[in-house]
Amino acid sequence: MMYLPLVSNKSPNIQQKPFLSSIFAEKFDLLNNGLIFVIYIMTLYKRKMEKYVCNLCGYIYDPAEGDPENGIAPGTPFEDIPDTWTCPACGVGKEHFEVFR
Repeated sequence: MMYLPLVSNKSPNIQQKPFLSSIFAEKFDLLNNGLIFVIYIMTLYKRKMEKYVCNLCGYIYDPAEGDPENGIAPGTPFEDIPDTWTCPACGVGKEHFEVFR
């Protein structure tokens, strides 16, 4: 930690206090790490909540809506759908879906 004298260097009784910018630097480092963590979580969430499209018929699976008629609750990411699930429109399996862009 960097220190600055409270009185001039010529004074025989020099008291020192932490330099404010070093305190701000430490707090910024914590804040910066927190922001990086939040961005990381948001990226994971976005990836989990991506829409998928059936390559055969064009049906779009939206995780926000799910597929309640076939037992898939709203909020279920595509990756968490059972491998036995099939496209409600044409009946093909999950392997025929890709990320909707």
